[in-house]
This record gives sequence, structure tokens and C-alpha cells, in this order.
Amino acid sequence: MKNFIAEKVIALLMEQSHLNEEVSKATSLIILGIESLQFIEFLVEVENCFNIEFEEMDLDLSSYETIGDIIDIVEKKIREKEENK
Repeated sequence: MKNFIAEKVIALLMEQSHLNEEVSKATSLIILGIESLQFIEFLVEVENCFNIEFEEMDLDLSSYETIGDIIDIVEKKIREKEENK
């Protein structure tokens, strides 16, 4: 399941940001040139895809250094959702 989540998050980010280069969990968001508005739009796509909700504190782009950081929070939100069923 974790690989699916990582692959889907990366695919959504690449689609939202119109990226053509290969990226991985270790890829820096700064290198990708992601801007705040793009990031929020991306998180909305992630919320819709995984049926999760980000808290306001999760919306700050500066809280994330790599794609892996985003994947970690998505996995955490999915776990929390499953535990609260």
C-alpha cells in the first residue's frame, strides 16, 4: 500500500506542477520550484484522491523539504482515517 501511496502522490505532483523530470521521495521541493498556490492546489488533489483532510498547519509549504515529507503526512492521514473507522 505504501508504494501505491508514494507513486500516486508523485504522479499527482508531477501532473499538478507540469513536471517532466524524474522525481523520487528524496527530491527537494525547492529544486522543483513549487510555489505556494501550486502546493495548495496539489494538496486539494491529494485530499480528493485519498479522501483525507489536511489541517491548516499542514498547508504551509515551508514545512516540507522533500516529496517524501509529503508522502509521510499523507500516509499518516490515511492511517488516522483507518483507525477512526
